[in-house]
Amino acid sequence: MVVKAHEAWREGHIAGVLLMDIKAAFPSVRRGRLIHTMRRKGMDGHLIRWTARFLPDRTVEIQIEGNGMERHPVEADTPQGSLVSPILFAIYTSGLIKWVEERVAGAEGLSFVDIVGWVATRTMSTKSSENSKPAPE
Repeated sequence: MVVKAHEAWREGHIAGVLLMDIKAAFPSVRRGRLIHTMRRKGMDGHLIRWTARFLPDRTVEIQIEGNGMERHPVEADTPQGSLVSPILFAIYTSGLIKWVEERVAGAEGLSFVDIVGWVATRTMSTKSSENSKPAPE
């Protein structure tokens, strides 16, 4: 992203970069949606089955002063510290990156661990919005 921005500046263009650190990224990954995304992308069936087994049905139990409550299912979560969690998160958020790229001319997205970002370059122009499409309501 930095290289692309510097190249644009050298050529007399403007560049914008947006970086977002997604809070609680790995615990927010919903298993069913991740599997659906992997299928939609045409990923290998063995990889999808492995992922489904890697993210088993999880439960949570809350205890307060020794009094336990009934276990409840947790529909989201990838293991913190696992080497595959950032990869699964990148697959999970790939739709967001593509959505922005389709609506902002010249935008290129990138994700790294729990950070997603985009860089877009433009020539200097008085019509700043001519290449952008509005977001759906």
